[in-house]
Amino acid sequence: MTSDTSDGADVGARRRAGAPRRRHAATLDLFVALVVLAGVGVSWQVRSLTDHLPLLGPSVPTLAVFVVLLVMGEVRTLKWLKLHDGGEVTASWAFAFAILIVPAPTAAVVAMAVASVVGDLSHRKPLQRVAFNAGQTALSLGIAASILVLAGELETLGGDGALGPLWFVAVSVSMVAMFLVNSVLTCVALALHEGTKVLVMLRRGLMLNFMSDVALVALAPIFVVVAARSVLLLPLVVVVALMVHINTRSALASEHEANHDVLTELWNRRAFTSRITAELDDRDPSDRCALVLVDLDDFKDINDRLGHHVGDAVLGEVGARLRALQRTGHVAARLGGDEFAVLVTRVPDDATVTRWAEELRATLAQPFLDSGFPVASAASIGVAFWPDHGRDESALFQAADLAMYSAKKTGDAVHVYKESAAGAGTGRVDLLSELERGLERGELEMWYQPQIELATGRPVAMEALIRWRHPRLGLVMPGEFVPLAEHTELIVPLTEYALDRSLADARVWRERHPDVRVAVNASARNLNDLGFPKTVAAALERHRTAGASLELEITENTVLSHPDKVSAVLGGIEQLGVQLCIDDFGTGYSSLTSLRDLPVGTVKIDRSFVRDLPTDTGDEAIVRSIVDLAHHLGLTTVGEGVDSVAGSQQLLAMGCDLAQGYLIARPMPLESALRWLDRCAVPRARPASERRARPREALPVGPEEGS
Repeated sequence: MTSDTSDGADVGARRRAGAPRRRHAATLDLFVALVVLAGVGVSWQVRSLTDHLPLLGPSVPTLAVFVVLLVMGEVRTLKWLKLHDGGEVTASWAFAFAILIVPAPTAAVVAMAVASVVGDLSHRKPLQRVAFNAGQTALSLGIAASILVLAGELETLGGDGALGPLWFVAVSVSMVAMFLVNSVLTCVALALHEGTKVLVMLRRGLMLNFMSDVALVALAPIFVVVAARSVLLLPLVVVVALMVHINTRSALASEHEANHDVLTELWNRRAFTSRITAELDDRDPSDRCALVLVDLDDFKDINDRLGHHVGDAVLGEVGARLRALQRTGHVAARLGGDEFAVLVTRVPDDATVTRWAEELRATLAQPFLDSGFPVASAASIGVAFWPDHGRDESALFQAADLAMYSAKKTGDAVHVYKESAAGAGTGRVDLLSELERGLERGELEMWYQPQIELATGRPVAMEALIRWRHPRLGLVMPGEFVPLAEHTELIVPLTEYALDRSLADARVWRERHPDVRVAVNASARNLNDLGFPKTVAAALERHRTAGASLELEITENTVLSHPDKVSAVLGGIEQLGVQLCIDDFGTGYSSLTSLRDLPVGTVKIDRSFVRDLPTDTGDEAIVRSIVDLAHHLGLTTVGEGVDSVAGSQQLLAMGCDLAQGYLIARPMPLESALRWLDRCAVPRARPASERRARPREALPVGPEEGS
């Protein structure tokens, strides 16, 4: 999507957008510095409170074993917040707490901080993360040590005194304090890093982290007691710790599977929706976020033509590319089928999000090799911003859904939600439910656009185009609701209504213009219904109309999707005398030769080729080839989208038979269509050889009625 702002304005917007990012980064830097200073301060305090104790504790071998286990625990970590970044579950806290109550509190704090640095460097984490983790572990463990010292229970376990309720309470409080300080500091840092709320982070991982860490830390007193008896017994206790660690890994794996899509490793719809809801709860309206919906174009064709294994490979590749393109503050998910979503929690400005969406679309459009065969799938992307386009999760999804659908319909790379007649406050699901009620209340009506014979100007057909006169939204165009209905059972009654209403209207004009047939569009669902010919026959009989007075328009992709079933349905319709026309020819995958065995009599050349005929030599070659091939196969050709005299003259010179477009007349209600037919001269038909030589000046140009 392009911007019409000046360079100066764009620079100003970038500067304004950069300010929040700099503030977030500065706040995070300050927070990390404070945590490190607090960790150093608490460590110094612990040493001051326990300066009467040996620095390395009563047993150096025991300390050495615990330190080795601690470092191993820091090197072998488990993620618990999200896929690529976040908090971690480690076994090191159990061994650090064991060193603390040996007792060797200063050694415990120092060893934990050093082990954290070693583990982070081995994982190649950024220096800011290394410093923060060292500071927060020292601070957390130092607070736990301070609680035990102040309670007078630090040396109880290793001494000769009996353990009492106070020791149990003091150890429990110190464990919980250590856990809470560690978790809260982690979540605050991640919230500042991602630009989201601390509460969201806490909800995502607090309980799981609590269960895993407390289970491990609770083993620390047992480690100390066993080590006091004999260091040789420690391996037995380590086995127990290892089992707890394995069970935690299993729990994390189960949690991951419950929240992630197996094929793409992205979040699934349930987890993603929960994340959005959590993000939007009590969010400051000035702290905007965005929802980006991605829908793959023609993915069904990939599955049908290349097989589901190729389709799965495409989805996996899309997931990998989406993960690779994720940035700070992005949460990606696969919602199901070929639909993906990204929540952008940090929105510097609209243009930045749009540019990222365009970059994503370009990345997804790049082909990849599957078994040596290049496969590519373009995508339509819709973007909606909170709170501008929706105050809650449902409204935001509806807005992004409508934007994505608009991108698919118009062919735009990326479409940002913009309220329209059919989209103002109405999602696709709501619009469909209103459409069903609209059918029952009689809110739909048929408009008609003429088709004329190019050589004589004689009208030969009126294409029926459905309109919805919505009580709140006004006149809604078919592009807003028909494609939606095609994905539901609602398309069946919608087509039946269009067929019935069009045949009823055609009876009115056939009294004065008996040779003008009516053309009605049929959907893919209709052509896969073996009972559809009976539906057409019943409608013809109900309106006492001959089959030759009706033409059904079908798309070429529909014909080729299930050729055997469609061929049977078309054969049944042909027996009724109904004429069949291939609509929008040239935009699909078929060729005229692939259609020669079907009972089709007419081919409509898609408007995308006709529109630029006067200026595009490539389109001229395509149209000429279609006309020539169609005539060799005995088919009639219709030029669709004729809106200029020059274009109509070129079609006539190529031998195209019929024309339809704004040059002739716009779609119009029945009353206007009747007046147009009455005004239009109906000259005597001539032989084909004379018709194609007739000068173009005879073409009647009708008024632009309706819209």
